[in-house]
Amino acid sequence: MRTKSLDPALNDAAREFVKRVVKERFGGNKKEAAAAFGISGSVLGEFIGGTRGAGMKLLGGVARYTGLPIDAIVSNRLTVV
Repeated sequence: MRTKSLDPALNDAAREFVKRVVKERFGGNKKEAAAAFGISGSVLGEFIGGTRGAGMKLLGGVARYTGLPIDAIVSNRLTVV
């Protein structure tokens, strides 16, 4: 059976990347980061807190903001600049 959820390892990698972006570019301010990503603060908070997986809207918003492809974000092979 197929689901639309990411593999847990990909979710974890994306979560760590997003945490770094929020910390390094927004000084930890999730509300400002969420606005920049085009998502609600609750979606970002739940994702960072681990109670929600990475959906396409969140990943797309982070990708647009950072200028990075989604596959790079979920692989967590990048340094936030």
